[in-house]
Amino acid sequence: MAVKQATRVYKMKRFWNTTMKRSLALNPGSTPKQVVSPSSSFPNKNIKVLSERDARKVRQNALNPASSPKSNTPPPPKPVDIKQTKEYQTLYRRWVSTIVALPILLYTSWVLYERTYGSKTQKHLVKESPTARLQSKEHGKEEE
Repeated sequence: MAVKQATRVYKMKRFWNTTMKRSLALNPGSTPKQVVSPSSSFPNKNIKVLSERDARKVRQNALNPASSPKSNTPPPPKPVDIKQTKEYQTLYRRWVSTIVALPILLYTSWVLYERTYGSKTQKHLVKESPTARLQSKEHGKEEE
């Protein structure tokens, strides 16, 4: 019975010490004069009195464990710029080629369709005058 009660008292004191540390860390406005050091144990009732500066450090480390100097976790990896990957550049080149080629393809298809099935004819840069045609025909007959 005495062992159970001693164990219960030990657990209660340990719980109280950790709760006190957490409350100090979470409530920076309340600054008690004594903080139990982590090295103290139940049988030994040594209480270490921390200065105000040390108490602030304990609070800061409890609130933000990443900023504590004892943190062994590596920093998170830098994000990879997806625009620098080979797959992205290949897909980007295909997309741009499609966007450029599609209007050209549609227009030329429509023009060829009009020429084949419609009444349109091929456009010429310089139109020949009827007199020029006659002269070229006459010139061609003279050479024969």
